[in-house]
This record gives sequence, C-alpha cells and structure tokens, in this order.
Amino acid sequence: MAGRLFWKKKRRMAGFLAVLLFCGMGNFSVLAENAQENTQESVQKETASTVSEETEQENTQADSMQETVLPDNGEKTETVKSIDVSMVSTEKEISDIAVNRFTFTEEEQVYTLKVKEKGGLYLALAQADSISFESLKLQIYADASMTDLIGKDYIVNSGSKVVDTRIWYLKKAGTYYLKFTYQGEEAKEFAMTAAFLSSADRTLKEGKTAVAYADQEKRAVYYKISVKKKGLFSFRAVPEDGVSLLEGEFLLCDQEKDPVSVKEYVSGSKDNNKAVHSYYMVKKGTYYMKAKLNAAYIASFTLEKVKDQSGKSLAEARKIVRRGKEKTGFLFSDDSVEEEKWYRLRLRKNQNFSIIMNNCINGYLNISVCTSSGVPVKTGSLNVYTGTKILKTSSKWQKGIYYIKISKDKKSPDSSGYFSIQVKK
Repeated sequence: MAGRLFWKKKRRMAGFLAVLLFCGMGNFSVLAENAQENTQESVQKETASTVSEETEQENTQADSMQETVLPDNGEKTETVKSIDVSMVSTEKEISDIAVNRFTFTEEEQVYTLKVKEKGGLYLALAQADSISFESLKLQIYADASMTDLIGKDYIVNSGSKVVDTRIWYLKKAGTYYLKFTYQGEEAKEFAMTAAFLSSADRTLKEGKTAVAYADQEKRAVYYKISVKKKGLFSFRAVPEDGVSLLEGEFLLCDQEKDPVSVKEYVSGSKDNNKAVHSYYMVKKGTYYMKAKLNAAYIASFTLEKVKDQSGKSLAEARKIVRRGKEKTGFLFSDDSVEEEKWYRLRLRKNQNFSIIMNNCINGYLNISVCTSSGVPVKTGSLNVYTGTKILKTSSKWQKGIYYIKISKDKKSPDSSGYFSIQVKK
C-alpha cells in the first residue's frame, strides 16, 4: 500500500482531523499543540473503526479518483493519483480548503496536481497518527519525467513540532508532479492541506473581492473594470494574511492597457489597517487596474458619485462662506493643465485664517491663493496629495476678497482626483 491515498475530503479549517493549516496565511493559522491534539483524537477514532469500514472507504475513494499514466521513458510505466487542491479566487472561498490524507511505507510515490492558470500553491504537511518515522520529503516538478524541479524540498522530520506552510510559484497552467519520499519502518499516515491562489489577470466587479497571489517579485496583475458612470474610483488591497505590510505600485490603464494615470507607489502601515489605496476620477468606460504588490492580497474597488462645486474661472468663482460647509471639486486625468477650479473668500477684517483640504488624488494638484486680479500672493503655489492638507497664515491678512485656485501641475499632467475645501477663520 505504498503511497496509497487513504482519503481526501474538503473541510472547513475549523474542522480538521489532523492539523495542517496554512500557517503562512493568517486566516488559517493554528498552533502545533492544537494540531497534535486533533491528531490524537483522529488516531483514537480510527482505531475504534472496523476493518470493513476502512476497506469500504478505500474502495469508494479509489473508484472516484482521477488517474494519470506517466509516459514511458524506458522505465516501468506507473499510474499516479491526483491531489485535491482548493482554487481560491474570492474572499469567501478562503474558509473552504482541501484536505488530503495519505498512507506511506518506505517507497517513493508521485501524485499529479492540475492548475488552470499561474499562481501560488500553498501546502501544509503534518503527521496524522502517532507512529514513529524518520522523514517525509516532498518535491514538486513541472514535467512528467521529473527533471524540472520547482523550488526547494519540503521535509517533515519526526521531531517537527510546528506545522509549516510552504509556497511554490507555478508560472503557467498545466499538470505538476508531487513526488513523496518516505523513510520509516512502519506504514504511516500524513495529512496535507492544499490551496492555490491565482496571479492571473481577471475581471473585478464593484462590491466583489479578488484574492491574488503575489510575492517579492511583484509580478503584475491586471484587473478589468467596467465603469458605468463617472465618479471617484477607489482601488483597495489588504494583505490576505492580515499581517503583511503591502508595498508596490498601482497604475490605471485604458482598455488597451495604456497608462491613463500617474504611477502610484503604495506602502501599508498599521495606521491604515495595513490596507493600500489609490484614487482616480474616471469617466464611463473600460479600464484595467495594474497592481504590482509584494504579498498575497484581497483586492476590491468602489465607485462614488461626487459633485463639482467650483467655478471654471476667477469671474465664476464659488463663494466659500465663513464657518460654512465645505465646497468640492474634481479633475480628470485627461483634463488639460489649463483646467482650473476657482473659489472666492472674503475677509471682513484683518485676520488669520486656515484653508483645509481633504483630498483623494492620484499624483498631485496645485493650490494657489490669489488677489482679485488673479495673481498669486507671495506664498505662491503648493502641491497637495491624498490626505488632509491644512494651510495656515503666519500673520494677519488684510481684509478684502481673495481667490483660491486648484489646478494641475505641468510636471504631472495625468494627475486626477477629488477634493473638498473649507476655510476656518
């Protein structure tokens, strides 16, 4: 019964009989002690079961399993079984992970695993009984002749006390070969969870999530997005494991995958719950969001309807009332650098004041405070980015009418974004 698959069944992570959980994926983390407790319970239950019940389970499983015959390379041709792997593409699928169980003697055995696209393979191996052994080695190959080894060997020793998760990047769709080498005096049972996170391009819809594999190579994933109306587009990514700090870059592209935005360099922190964002003002159409991040993540986006409460020129400037509500405005990436947003402010006496801007911007915009003739005051223009910007006067300004202008910078013509502006005196 060398290498015989004892059983394989999909189970939710909370109900494992034998351990193996995705320690590398924060949602699946467990302690080795819990794993060992579950293993002991499994052993007791299996001892209590009858031989006839085990035989019936084995026969049933053997009938349902897919088989692959390795090509004849001059040696004896052998039939191999397939590994059950969960294809995780949405957040909801994270909680339903495949569990495989095997019984090995001192022989080598090969199993196949098929994937439909490129991505990351997550495997966690653990003992499923208390029988002593020396080691179990797992190697993954990209070819049936098993000459193209992928990554490093995964070895479980008798002294292993931590359930370790290993990750392999599979660069294309196809069949892969998992070779197990067992060393031990008696037959022993092992269990293994298997999950696959795609890193292929895909369509992403509003209100839905997409789970994507990523690593330090920061390979690009394109998300096809259909925008039905103009608005503020917000793309968001959070680390799949809830622990990693994401970093990398976002770039919004048109339907031909040509850039229509400023490349956004993002970095997560504990202050923003480890999420990374980028914002764009978009019009109706089809876009591709290009994401290059350093760790597996969950992606989503929102599209918000916003208002433009600005004037198009100094003469049409919209009034900002003292202690009044904020005024809003936005600029699209294809707007000319000559496009301007104007607001009017009246000081009825010599006084200090503050301009408060809350911004969701890709790239950056300029803000200038001008005289009634449209000439910027001596403070000149300042760049504003995503976040809150507060401009305070250092001394009292003379009473009169002033104008606030928001515009693009010639050095960043593809910038876009939405902002609100408020004056406090």
